[in-house]
Amino acid sequence: MFKYGYLNKKNLKRVLVIFLVPYFVSSWINFIYNIIDPRGFFGIGLPSKMKVYVSETGHFSILHPETWNAADTPQGNHGDLENIAIIKPFRTWPSLQIATEEFPEGNVDQVSKWGEKRATVLNGYKQFAYSGEIVQ
Repeated sequence: MFKYGYLNKKNLKRVLVIFLVPYFVSSWINFIYNIIDPRGFFGIGLPSKMKVYVSETGHFSILHPETWNAADTPQGNHGDLENIAIIKPFRTWPSLQIATEEFPEGNVDQVSKWGEKRATVLNGYKQFAYSGEIVQ
């Protein structure tokens, strides 16, 4: 059957070893790592207990999964100077980015236009309903 060509019995075994051994080794590493750290290599760490993050620079607090990292970004984030905080899983996305802007007149239309502009310019943002208190 495998008499001619490269895929004779001897070479077929080599090919299988070359591909299957690394696959099984990496599977076991991932399995063991997930036992040690439930967030996993690529997972987002959910479900998870919630904990409170209190921003030092933004004067707000928010509940987030305890397996996620939260940090203030007083210098902005990758050129986005309005970004004041980021909450995200340890190794991957999605991320929650919190931005701020001052509106002296307190006009809701200005706030809405600002949010729409950010969503358009920064692309990929999704809108979430917010039901909470604004801390002054």
